[in-house]
Amino acid sequence: MNGYRSLVESSALWATYGDALGFITELADEKEGVRWRAGTDTIKKAITWRRKIGGINGAVIKFPAGSYSDDTQLRLATSRAISADGFFDVEAFAKVELPVWSCYALGAGRGTKDAANNLAKKNVRWNSNFFKGSKGGRDYTESGGNGAAMRIQPHVWVAANKLPFAEIAKDVVRNSIVTHGHPHAIIGAVFHALCLHETLINGLIPEPQQWENLLEDAAKYCLNSVTSDQDIATVWLYEWERQSSKSFQLEVSTTLTECKEIMRLVEIGVRGLHSYDQIVADIDAANPLRRGMGTLTAILALAIAYLKRNEPIQAILEAANCLRTDTDTIATMAGALLGPINRGSLSFEIQDQSLIREEANKLVDINEGKRTRKFQYPSLLTWQPPTKATDAVFEMDGLYLMPGLGIISLGERIARSTNNSWCWGLLSFGQTVLVKLQDEISVCQKDRRNVPLRPYVNTNATVNSKQMKNQNSQFDLLSEPTHPPQNEVRKLPMREQALDANTAFDLARKSEFNAQTIGELLMQLSSNSNLAVESASSFAALISKTLIERNKKKAGLGQ
Repeated sequence: MNGYRSLVESSALWATYGDALGFITELADEKEGVRWRAGTDTIKKAITWRRKIGGINGAVIKFPAGSYSDDTQLRLATSRAISADGFFDVEAFAKVELPVWSCYALGAGRGTKDAANNLAKKNVRWNSNFFKGSKGGRDYTESGGNGAAMRIQPHVWVAANKLPFAEIAKDVVRNSIVTHGHPHAIIGAVFHALCLHETLINGLIPEPQQWENLLEDAAKYCLNSVTSDQDIATVWLYEWERQSSKSFQLEVSTTLTECKEIMRLVEIGVRGLHSYDQIVADIDAANPLRRGMGTLTAILALAIAYLKRNEPIQAILEAANCLRTDTDTIATMAGALLGPINRGSLSFEIQDQSLIREEANKLVDINEGKRTRKFQYPSLLTWQPPTKATDAVFEMDGLYLMPGLGIISLGERIARSTNNSWCWGLLSFGQTVLVKLQDEISVCQKDRRNVPLRPYVNTNATVNSKQMKNQNSQFDLLSEPTHPPQNEVRKLPMREQALDANTAFDLARKSEFNAQTIGELLMQLSSNSNLAVESASSFAALISKTLIERNKKKAGLGQ
């Protein structure tokens, strides 16, 4: 295994391990709660444990050792949305991955779930997800949690040694604003990405004297990405400032000032060799009003990773056992930093370990310009997301399916509540999910394009996994491919109403930007009597910008 490949794989595995241990103690504010879940006051390794899920009407679920939470789930979703040429398909991530994830999410924060549920609405796009918080939760522009920072590592893994961080930051910001609107969330995500980037490049976790400069750089990258990205600057930024009645630039500056104060206290603690628990107390990180803040989480993850950089297991255990903090997210982000500098000490088992390795290696294959595999999402024109958790599994042609993700094998029902039950399922590409089922699973004849029976396809690639080869051979018997080969011209659907630029762009994207398809779409837009010039120009601008970004990324990653 080459040097960079082993760095990325180790980072991914350690991140999942941190998540698995921290998940056990997440939101358990007292030792008694941990004892009820795990049979012990202190977590020392990955163990089987139990937790009640689903609220008042939920059920107690037994979790296998090494089970991971929404942190790793969303990291895998981000990785799937990175195409074989390094392009982040933010539309598919926002409109397919997140609404489906809300049906199998484990330990999800309110803000991210509100965002995912709102994205299920047909008229909401990735750069216009201005939701209202549910049950007293924060509205989008005030959503500053760590739900973005926990998942953005794949953007760094795929490009750290090839592209300047400014390019990586653009995808991190795009990913972040899909669900979170406050600078605490966006800067926190960029700051963690920058720390991970530095660790991968230099082989060392950044020293305390660098931290404040990295924080300032993260704020600059955040602001520059927002103002230079046409999709963000012309749609998102205008609406953000209108709804918040604030200047985004000023809010970034205010957030940076707040974070510097936190950072200075943390640096004092680190230089004074304070314990991690003491540093948490120094910055009041256990305060429920601050606990899940994106910037604070990223700072604490860096602090514990640096303090225990030569004792990675101890770092994970201290983060996981520091109650009243966001244990799983701090531990998973610390794990991502610790992995690259501790490649020789992987002695633990985690859920879906083979899948974690495969996804990490897929990203490195992209980085090296090698042939790889691509996740085939359903067309956004026909896509219908599930509206509730029990819609996430249905039966069709004798198969159990999850919308957007494909075939799922179901285990025994392990717990139940009124009219519903839970069971573990395994998706065809190797991801384990806990699903909520109706007593009678619906038999459905939905459009097959809503469910990719063969979710992963080779892009002139050889798939290393024997398991995936076996799965693909089974899928061949099920139906015709849900997507045409790249060299096949897609016939455009007949439309009852005028085509708009955004819909035309989705069609072009799904055709892999086939030249003939783009030409036909441009002709259709130009033939509309109303706003023909504006629609055609907008469409051309979207195509041009996307292809330029793809070519730049492909050139950088293929070197």
